[in-house]
Amino acid sequence: MSYVPRGMPARFMEGAPSIVRKSIIDMIRIDPPAPLDFDVCFRDVDCGEMSGLDFDRDGARGCHFFLKPHEMRAYRERNRRKRVAWADLPRDTQTAILSYLESDNG
Repeated sequence: MSYVPRGMPARFMEGAPSIVRKSIIDMIRIDPPAPLDFDVCFRDVDCGEMSGLDFDRDGARGCHFFLKPHEMRAYRERNRRKRVAWADLPRDTQTAILSYLESDNG
């Protein structure tokens, strides 16, 4: 049986563009920030792994991380209380996420 990720609850995606709602399954605040502030988990499954990417509050992009689907599920469950709504992300972070999604899917 394969893992089909659920997206975030609708209240966390209010005001998010459709490309964000379609591509992102979770946005998690890293506390304390080490070294960046947010982990963004993507819906894609490639070669049996799911990907994520770190972003900073000033829009800087960190490095990708890759987890097997069952690891991603556990990571999301473990951090569900640190979930961040799209509207609560800093404007620079929103812009960086949008430009990343548009460049990858463009």
